[in-house]
Amino acid sequence: MISYTYPAVCCRCAASAPSSTWDVQSYDAAPGPRNSTISITYTAHVPVCTACHRALTWLWCGCWFVALSIGAASTWFIYQWVSHRPNADTVPVWINRGAPIFFGLLIAWGCGCALKALFINYDFAYYDPAKQGMAFKNEEYRQAFDQLNHESDRHYEPVRSKW
Repeated sequence: MISYTYPAVCCRCAASAPSSTWDVQSYDAAPGPRNSTISITYTAHVPVCTACHRALTWLWCGCWFVALSIGAASTWFIYQWVSHRPNADTVPVWINRGAPIFFGLLIAWGCGCALKALFINYDFAYYDPAKQGMAFKNEEYRQAFDQLNHESDRHYEPVRSKW
């Protein structure tokens, strides 16, 4: 795995003296054994200032609130559909209630992951598997990062798991 040295500024707004880190995730797929596909998750702990950390935390909470709201609405619609079907009273109660809850939670989880990937993971920093390096939207931070890590001189072979 590649280890980086991060400049002592926030990678989102370039404020000096970042006080915490934020985990950014990037995803890739690689061919696996026997015509399968391996999903690869890259996680980097990038420095952020207090204000950016607070904003990202609120955004993360907002994404999951919207996802849970969509899941709750989906649960209600599925329950209404299941309970008003012909012969709905012949199905056990735990299935009539459990199936909508299960599918509502599944929908909420999918929406939460999609919203998080859309609004947070690729917002300001991510690992680019094609270039084998970190990518930053903040141009000032990217230049400082490249200078500190000599990014133009690096050439890496991908690390593949045998799983």
